[in-house]
Amino acid sequence: MNNKNKINHELNLKFDILPRHIRHWASHLHNITGVAIEIIVVTLLAFLGLACQDLYCVQLKNKQRSLLALYLLLLSRSGSGKSTIFRLLKTPFAQQEREFEDVYREELKAYERINILWEAEFNVLKRLYKKTLSKGEDTTETSKKLEEWIGRQPKVPVRKVIITTNPTSEALAKSIGLGYQNKALFNDEATAVYKGSVFNNPALLNTYWCGDKVTIDRAATESFVIENYVFSYFLAMQPQPYDNTSRQKKANIRETGLQARTQMIDMEQIIEPCIINGDYTHSEAVLSELYSVITRHIKAGVKRRENGDELIKLSLAPDAQELLDTTSLSLQQKMKPGGSLFPYDDLGARIIEQGLRMAGIFQVSGEPDSTIITKENLLSALNLMDWFVNHAITKIDSTRELSDEEKILFWLESHLVENGSYDFRRNDIIKKGPRSIRCSERLIPALEKLKSKGMVQLFEEAGINYVKFIGSTMNPVELAAKTNTPIHQTGPLTLSKLARPE
Repeated sequence: MNNKNKINHELNLKFDILPRHIRHWASHLHNITGVAIEIIVVTLLAFLGLACQDLYCVQLKNKQRSLLALYLLLLSRSGSGKSTIFRLLKTPFAQQEREFEDVYREELKAYERINILWEAEFNVLKRLYKKTLSKGEDTTETSKKLEEWIGRQPKVPVRKVIITTNPTSEALAKSIGLGYQNKALFNDEATAVYKGSVFNNPALLNTYWCGDKVTIDRAATESFVIENYVFSYFLAMQPQPYDNTSRQKKANIRETGLQARTQMIDMEQIIEPCIINGDYTHSEAVLSELYSVITRHIKAGVKRRENGDELIKLSLAPDAQELLDTTSLSLQQKMKPGGSLFPYDDLGARIIEQGLRMAGIFQVSGEPDSTIITKENLLSALNLMDWFVNHAITKIDSTRELSDEEKILFWLESHLVENGSYDFRRNDIIKKGPRSIRCSERLIPALEKLKSKGMVQLFEEAGINYVKFIGSTMNPVELAAKTNTPIHQTGPLTLSKLARPE
């Protein structure tokens, strides 16, 4: 199997990697809608995550907690059924938000009545205080009564709106900071959202991902603080608008880290549709069970917030912790120079946290009373992360312009045999290298970056500047064979790959 076929194969979803209860629900949703399993799985993950995000977190020993909020992006053509599944899974949320609205209206009526009485008494006390003050009399008693009454001011009820569909960046910040603090941006026709102001400010979305405290400064109105909140997003859109997004915007989204926090699936990249293996029960009870699980978590999250309780902490079973440690070490190796994830170390650095978030969702959606994540659920999450990361890498490679550093690496690798050594003259790169970097102003900074990453060494010898390609994927034995170098003459070739003492 060649590399291209291998990559394409890894873009396909393997149904067996999913937990049993997820397979059961996905199979039933596929049975009643005919929508592709891949679309169902991503959408199901989004809504299950939203149901859990304001109730649980993953807390490992001596490490920062991981929220269960996810950032998901689904690219699929019109008519693929993404809106059908979206509406179906949004049903329990819509029902809960209708109930929240009914309660809010009653609370608002009660507040307005109480507040009228409060304001009347407040005005009386305020006038009394001013009168006492104007007469030069002791204001201790009136001041105390006024302060006590101010402390009894009725609180305005909060409108519990969880899902927003197409806000501006400013409106989103306001809805989180001044509205209900369990928030999600979900949209099944999200082209306008992706092209809008929210994604023009990826740094703020990165802050929301972590749940960090942030102050929003505004010139026209009063500033406010966003804290004690949780936020997720799920955008479904057609591939073309995403592909046609400006290179500058894509570069900004990746460089700020938002792309690494967003799990993306592009249905156009899938070669073979997912096939359901096994027999699953299909009855109305299956959908009712799913709705019941979602509703239970939503209500529990609301109650937790009303009571001021902490998020429920999920931890790993001992064998799950061993799996996590092993996976972490493997990823560290893959992100080193020459490793498969080295050009995508931003994605690789987020795999563990993303996997923990997904594993938490798998655990509590299957066993709502459990706080210990099993090895099986963690393994499912990490396997699913492979699927997401492969899609992200393929999409990055197909839609972006290579950086100057990448252009140099590809040129060095492709001209290694012709050069016959790992030592390249810097002047040759300027004369014969990629056109866009045939000037010192662009070549030197790019080489310095590659040097800092351990891919090249820069040195001068006999007045000539050299670039030593120590990060080449081709070893000296392969280079000797391709350059027809006799075995007894391979010494200098091998030495040219070794890093020089600094």
